[in-house]
Amino acid sequence: MFKKDSIWIGIAQGLIIPALFYLFIGFLGRKIELDEHTQSFLFILGMGLNALIMRYDMKHGYDKTMRGILLASFVYAFLFIIYKIKVGL
Repeated sequence: MFKKDSIWIGIAQGLIIPALFYLFIGFLGRKIELDEHTQSFLFILGMGLNALIMRYDMKHGYDKTMRGILLASFVYAFLFIIYKIKVGL
């Protein structure tokens, strides 16, 4: 159905993996009550997972997939900035 080197695969990977990481950390954070700065750091760390995925794709020559992951990372960064502006830095 999808080629291994597809922008859609990259977008899906880039959106789903950090979201799952942040949801997992969010459940732990509720139990141990993380402050706002720690939660922000963990959100950025989740976006950093995209860098690891991109490195794997770079080794295998999946240029289109890397572009999709980068696009998803920009979407997350934009949403993070909007959230920080609304909540207050």
